[in-house]
Amino acid sequence: MNITYRGIELTVEGSYTEGQITGYFEEDLQPTYEVYEVLIDGNDITVLLDMQQIEEIESLILESL
Repeated sequence: MNITYRGIELTVEGSYTEGQITGYFEEDLQPTYEVYEVLIDGNDITVLLDMQQIEEIESLILESL
């Protein structure tokens, strides 16, 4: 998936999981996206990002879906 993060065009590879409705007494599960790899022009920059940045990217992807 291609996204713009802080003004930079990124290609992000990852896994999307749909949310689920659970039982009456349990909270429903929200959809999630887990980032595996972040690329700029085909170059892997995943190791250069900290966990907070990865979580921001995951949130941006979920908002765009």
